Amino acid sequence: KWLEIIGEAANHLSSELKVTNKEIEWRHVIGLRNIVVHEYFGINFSTIWNIVQNQIPQLRTTIEKLINRL
Repeated sequence: KWLEIIGEAANHLSSELKVTNKEIEWRHVIGLRNIVVHEYFGINFSTIWNIVQNQIPQLRTTIEKLINRL
């Protein structure tokens, strides 16, 4: 559920914010949300677990820095 929420929130950010903060791969964040929501039986749980363990912590750190700059 959290991956869905993260992707949905990213989808609602302004284009300007996404363009000026290219260190985050917004398209991938939003795309992952779409996969989680629509690919019920086609989800590779090993891949999802890898993302949760290795990429989400880095994404969180980057977003926290972004929030502090705003």
